[in-house]
Amino acid sequence: MSLSIGLPAPVVNVGTVASSGGASAVSGEQERESPLLTPVQQTSASGGKKGSGLGKAVDTLVDRLADLHEQLRRLRQELKAALSSPQPDIVRLPRILSLQRQIMVTNSDIQLVSGLLVSTLSRMTLPGVRATA
Repeated sequence: MSLSIGLPAPVVNVGTVASSGGASAVSGEQERESPLLTPVQQTSASGGKKGSGLGKAVDTLVDRLADLHEQLRRLRQELKAALSSPQPDIVRLPRILSLQRQIMVTNSDIQLVSGLLVSTLSRMTLPGVRATA
């Protein structure tokens, strides 16, 4: 199942969200930064993906949402493997905590992109649909 959504370029801001929090659980662990919306990169990276016909921003949001869901699936697999690892708890615990934090950040990114998508779609006037007040 494929869904594509696009916003006009002026509406889409390009930026990153650095995860919040204090000291990291593992020394030397780098803070994860996830690009929220990168219309130019996403549309060129999507390559053979079909557009929705609803615009570039909608397509960008849908592609980003698909990427986030894939990342979440991968993180959950890594967490499952870390939980069943035969290593001692002192070795496993920092990795488990780090993965849980990354999962929470990815979930919040999914909520943000989903909200942008819903907001964008609610503002659009589709052909054949009349807005009544």
